[in-house]
Amino acid sequence: MSTSRWRRLFRDLGTAFAFSSLLFSYLLPSWVALLFGSCLLLALLGLRPLRKMEFASALLLLAFAIPFFASAFLGKMDFVIAACCFSCIFSALRMMGTPTESVDAQVNLGALLMVTGGAALTGELWYLFSLFGFATFTPLSMGMGVLQNHGATPSEIRPALPKIALGILLASFGMLILFVLLPRLSWKIGHVPLPQGMGAVTGLSNTVKLQSNGNIKTSPRIIARMELKPDPNRSQLNHYWVARYYRDFDGKEWHSPQIEKTTNSQIILPRKKGRKLLQHIELLPAYGSTTLIALDRPFLFFGLERTTPQGNIQTPLMELKEAEIRSTLNAPSLSYHAQSFLPTNETESLSIDTVQNTQTTTPKPAAVHPLKTPLKIHHSPSNKNKPPGPSVNTASLGNIYAAPPMDKTLDAWLENYKKLPENMDARIAKLAKDILKTEKSPINAAKLIENYLSQNMQYSLEGATSENEEEPLAHFLFTQKKGHCEQFATAFAVLLRQGGFASRVVGGFFGGEQLGNRYILRAGDAHAWTQVYDSRLGWVSFDATPPAGRQARLNAFFAWALEIQETIDAWWQSNVVDYSIGNQTKMAKSLLGSKIQTQWKPFAFHWQWLWLLALPLCLLYFKKTTPPPATRFLKLLEKRLQKLGLLDSKTPSVEALLPLLKKQNHPLQIPVESAYGHYLRWRFGHSPYEAQTARKLLLPLKM
Repeated sequence: MSTSRWRRLFRDLGTAFAFSSLLFSYLLPSWVALLFGSCLLLALLGLRPLRKMEFASALLLLAFAIPFFASAFLGKMDFVIAACCFSCIFSALRMMGTPTESVDAQVNLGALLMVTGGAALTGELWYLFSLFGFATFTPLSMGMGVLQNHGATPSEIRPALPKIALGILLASFGMLILFVLLPRLSWKIGHVPLPQGMGAVTGLSNTVKLQSNGNIKTSPRIIARMELKPDPNRSQLNHYWVARYYRDFDGKEWHSPQIEKTTNSQIILPRKKGRKLLQHIELLPAYGSTTLIALDRPFLFFGLERTTPQGNIQTPLMELKEAEIRSTLNAPSLSYHAQSFLPTNETESLSIDTVQNTQTTTPKPAAVHPLKTPLKIHHSPSNKNKPPGPSVNTASLGNIYAAPPMDKTLDAWLENYKKLPENMDARIAKLAKDILKTEKSPINAAKLIENYLSQNMQYSLEGATSENEEEPLAHFLFTQKKGHCEQFATAFAVLLRQGGFASRVVGGFFGGEQLGNRYILRAGDAHAWTQVYDSRLGWVSFDATPPAGRQARLNAFFAWALEIQETIDAWWQSNVVDYSIGNQTKMAKSLLGSKIQTQWKPFAFHWQWLWLLALPLCLLYFKKTTPPPATRFLKLLEKRLQKLGLLDSKTPSVEALLPLLKKQNHPLQIPVESAYGHYLRWRFGHSPYEAQTARKLLLPLKM
């Protein structure tokens, strides 16, 4: 393949990497991606339909530019996205034209605009891959183009490629220094956290099915990122994250009650006891649900935003009474704040000072406005004169919910949580009687059933019963005796109801894996557990699923690979995407010393400008120390003559050699005279230096 073909190939590859930086943002229209991909394929195959059709190319660009920017002016498309789309089409159409020096410059300009747009639209780690490809292939193409324009032959270009590569490395190092030194603003205009095209995989659904499989437990996909204040700073949280409550059971599935709906900018739930823990939660595209999650015992949701191509938009919240909190609109990702009460025994490691210190940096909910449908906040009845039973340790009951109103409707309300489908297998009722005997305390009854299930049932992801099974619960309890969390939770709740106790199934997640200063949840952390109602304590959570089956059960290799990827991603987010002037100030202090006086704060804050002033001085120094082209030509001429044995101690210069060559009528007399005459004109006669002519003048002097 010719040198020109290699140059065009490098140019097109650099443009392709630049386009991928926009593609990873998932904000480009699909037809733009299809058009660019088609043009790129034709260019790589050497097919250029718009060759020598410059006027037609200009008309096509105009035809695309008008609707793009008209849509932006009318508010139907973001200006940044419109500009990025036009850059893609501009580069694609120019790749179809005649490959001249000016066309190459235009294609590279379009690629540079695409890389810049990619930095604005996404801050994910994938952008680094695109930037690296663009920074490698585009300078290679440009360097080869410069050499070709100066008449370099293929044999001369190949040895120059390592020098071009070295220049790319030096340029990359310079960009890194500028990134550290230059102040900046936020650069994520339309950040989409994870690829939408991979699809949602969360195990959260409208129902809990006994006959579903447990394959979701092996999914490593990250579905949520959380920041906690105060931060427990634990590698594993091992907490329950509540998403949805299921009340009604038909023998095969659980369904959520939908009694009433309340819509507002913030949702307030009945308050519990414990210490407040603020959570900033980001539900990623892999989640795929409008149901919001929060640490167990939530009491406040506020500040919901959904991600759109126009940026983050405030979105109202909706409460489905006794079922869930959800977003009124779906989006690729949702972010919001939630507050929960942690039991005292779970927050002993967090000092009161730590909690108070976080209040100044904690986002505050908006003032509580009257809800469209006023919520009644009910409290548990006073039990000052009624001590708890001897078998109940209230300090160890972490997941306790406030009771509903204690009025005449309580019994009717509880009956909804005691209902069972007709014609259930009689063995289930007998098993409940054998386990519970005459136990009347809901808490003690739950402990008895929890012990029975954990001792007599095994956890298995292959525990799903057949779709044709008429009694899937009886099959799990008496035949298969193994299953996953949904079957454990169902058996737990049904056995409680057989004993006359109110119960429900809770769907959500269990875990929380620390990654940098945040925590993540995976799709495999999807979990189901059971709650029993106690008249003094409200809803209390129990879980019969073995601890090893509550969190994700990832393949060892994928878990290792994901840990590396997520660690790099966390570093990228904190040190690149979120790098700010504050980080620069910290670096300045570390470089200048920790004992910076107050009066020197402006210097510490603006120290990077001193480096910026030093950069032009360095450039001037290097420019002065670099000899002009004519001088470099003279040195090459002298080296050639020294190799030929014409320059030595007796004739140390070309000027002294010329009379001797003329006297001897030497065959190299004319080439040397011509080369030295051109040098004099270039150096002192103000004639422009010509690299191609210089190479031709030196050719006769080769050994």
